[in-house]
Amino acid sequence: MSTFLELCKDVHRISRIGEDPPGTAPETVIGQEGVLAEIVSWVQYAYRDIQEDQRDWAFRESTATVTGVAVRTVDAALLPADYETLRPYTSDMRHRHILVAPTGQGVAAQQPAWFVPWEEWRGGRYERGSAASATGLPNYFSVMPDGSLRLYPTPAQAVDITFAYTRALATLEADTDAPILPAQHHQAIVWRALMIYADSREKTQESYQKWERRRKQAMARLYREQLPELGF
Repeated sequence: MSTFLELCKDVHRISRIGEDPPGTAPETVIGQEGVLAEIVSWVQYAYRDIQEDQRDWAFRESTATVTGVAVRTVDAALLPADYETLRPYTSDMRHRHILVAPTGQGVAAQQPAWFVPWEEWRGGRYERGSAASATGLPNYFSVMPDGSLRLYPTPAQAVDITFAYTRALATLEADTDAPILPAQHHQAIVWRALMIYADSREKTQESYQKWERRRKQAMARLYREQLPELGF
């Protein structure tokens, strides 16, 4: 696994810019100036670029359980700190759901709660008449505009809700921060950062072509291992 500082030193080693011996700088990512500050920013930009390259990266998916839910609306503030968007589980590649179980009863008690788009939900049958006060084990849900989860019916007792989600874009800030990519793919960040460097220096176009080949190889491995297989 590479840390933010180690990635920056790799870029310095390969690019051979600045006055320090290759691979010895920066000593920290904090408070740098000049070319070392550029290296820090190139790695940050490269990391963001790779995360944004595909919406379905496996490394951007995580699973969470919110426990003890006893209300109809699960406030977005109760979701994980790195939560960006919900990734409902799928059945038959069409029917999307999350998993709900009475608190304390575990995986064996989990039942699907089926997804209803908010456009169909709001003001619809789940919010009118007797449905508005219905209680039981939730078997339908929607995602509100603010990211909160709306359940139907209201839990009759506390429940645990398990779901997959897309993680928000991660950043590298401190020396010891590590990318969320699997460790074997961290070099893809280095090659992308070197291309950003080459774009800023016309005299390095030959190096750019060499680094671009390495970047493509690294990204090809990332695509193979971190994107879902096509189903037919």
